[in-house]
Amino acid sequence: MRAYPACHVGDLGPHRNLLTSRRSPAIVRRPIVLALLVLAPRLAPAQILSLPGYSNEPTTWIAGGASFLNATSLRDDSRGAVWNVPSTTGYRVAIDKSYGSGATLGATITWSNPSMTINTGALGTCPLGCQASANFQHYQLTYRSGETRRGINTVAELAAGGLRIVDVRSGGVQVAPDRTLLTLQAGGGVALATSNSFQFELVQEYHWIFSGGGFSGAATQWATRLGVRFGF
Repeated sequence: MRAYPACHVGDLGPHRNLLTSRRSPAIVRRPIVLALLVLAPRLAPAQILSLPGYSNEPTTWIAGGASFLNATSLRDDSRGAVWNVPSTTGYRVAIDKSYGSGATLGATITWSNPSMTINTGALGTCPLGCQASANFQHYQLTYRSGETRRGINTVAELAAGGLRIVDVRSGGVQVAPDRTLLTLQAGGGVALATSNSFQFELVQEYHWIFSGGGFSGAATQWATRLGVRFGF
């Protein structure tokens, strides 16, 4: 019978671990977990549902739609007045410049014409309160982030600007001066992209309106926006 040389585990060199040990499943999983943690930030602009399509982004977007604005109260500390503004509907247009990866910078304007109740105090034109109407013109600079590929994508927005209130009248008589108020806004929602250059959007906005009392005294307002966007 043919004799074979004796073989010891120590002679196997780098291969001896295959015989003497087994890797723990936890050790095997660690590189996978670390890889996911590193890649997670790169997946931030989430896409809920993806459909086949090209990845090229338009350089410019034009948007239009309606905003459904909740009721709010505006202060006028210099005149001791309070303006109670009920829920109303505004109309919005926007133009945005694309900077890649779904990020845009742009400008918007929203018009509304709410009726409201104004109480100007004992020395004002409406000491017992009066019904009035006004033109609200909301100008903003906006930053938007969200995928543009076909499908349903998430949207995030930040904005700052000014709310111009003019022609505050009751019975044809101007009862309060024109005002311009600083505003800030944060929002988020979803956009349904039927192509890389057309989207339906539903966005929930939260507004801070600085009408008096500093940041802690800012009026707040929710708005729900429905609209469409065209890219070219």
